[in-house]
Amino acid sequence: MHTPLEPGQWVRHPGEPGWGLGQIQSVAGSRVTVNFQHAGKRTIEALRVTLEIVDPSVVVSKFAPLPISRSLRTSKPERH
Repeated sequence: MHTPLEPGQWVRHPGEPGWGLGQIQSVAGSRVTVNFQHAGKRTIEALRVTLEIVDPSVVVSKFAPLPISRSLRTSKPERH
């Protein structure tokens, strides 16, 4: 079964793993515009390439900001 592609979904291009994860920007018929991490904006012909949908929880864990250690935080300058 083919899952419909929608703006906002995260995907991978199976033939271009070096492009990284991409977020769908728009879908017009069979043309899908995706903004990839390492390749920028690309238009994909969905009739030729089956983009792999990525579980959103994987994306969140991959891009979530890392916690900053207390010792690395900058302190506010003292006022005199």
